[in-house]
Amino acid sequence: DMTLCLDDYHMACGIRDRCPNCGSTNVEHLSRVTGYLQAVSGWNAGKKQELLDRRRYKVGEVG
Repeated sequence: DMTLCLDDYHMACGIRDRCPNCGSTNVEHLSRVTGYLQAVSGWNAGKKQELLDRRRYKVGEVG
């Protein structure tokens, strides 16, 4: 998952409410779907909820 700031175009890992670089809330969330990144803004409500419900792991972590 990634967050793209639409003001300064800074890209950050994870889903964030604000740009960690400039503090703007004008952000777009991106997530991997079937092998490619896609803007979350185009998803329906059910798909957006699936994104929030996903479990995330770091490489080497056991869940």
